[in-house]
Amino acid sequence: MRRHIALVVVITCFAFAGVSRATEVDGARVVREMHEKYRGAWFTTTRFAQKTTTYDDGGKAHVEEWYERIKLPGKLRIDVGPVKDGNAMILTNGQMTTFKGGARTDSRPMTSLALLLGFDVYQQSPETTLAQLKHEGVDIAKVHEESWEGRPVFVVGADRGDLTSNQFWVDKERLLLVRIIAPSDIRFLDYQKQKRGVIAARIDVYRKDRLVMSEEYSAIESDIPLDEAWFDPSKLSAPTPGH
Repeated sequence: MRRHIALVVVITCFAFAGVSRATEVDGARVVREMHEKYRGAWFTTTRFAQKTTTYDDGGKAHVEEWYERIKLPGKLRIDVGPVKDGNAMILTNGQMTTFKGGARTDSRPMTSLALLLGFDVYQQSPETTLAQLKHEGVDIAKVHEESWEGRPVFVVGADRGDLTSNQFWVDKERLLLVRIIAPSDIRFLDYQKQKRGVIAARIDVYRKDRLVMSEEYSAIESDIPLDEAWFDPSKLSAPTPGH
């Protein structure tokens, strides 16, 4: 049960100078500025190890080692434990396929807001991102400003004081994702610079103000070759080592 909750969270669960006041923008403008700021300066592939810690109701921690590979836009593979164990999730073309012990156990439509707003937004057209946000129930007409961790942010999808509607928070200056509420409260921390772009190397997930999961990334590599077979949902492959 703990693993199931963690997987769901992971999947739901990763300011441009010309934008000065939230009253002058809507969510579409924020998304377009995110895309434009890093145009041609964002990685297309990445992989990393992920220390995944989940906490039960009593605060007891359970730790697993996961491995992620991402190819932008829209392709994600998570191996829960060593690849040879055959426990994995593959997200591609909006479809999540789950494997256990090498056998496919489930396949269903899925959009990861973390993948969309932490990664894809910088490598696909703003119109595609906006269509996906609309599909996920984010009201891009609603935008206001807040302060988060001492920095000004745009909040897209909710009015001031609303912490229940699907929404995302973007650092106003850096135009990087710092928070998603949908409905879990997912916080993106410890951004680390890559050769192109940056990655939040830690993600904390809260439910009802209680920390339920933490992800810590290490051995991050970006703009590296990744075999397409990693993302083939028809079968679980272990492609050429290093790719």
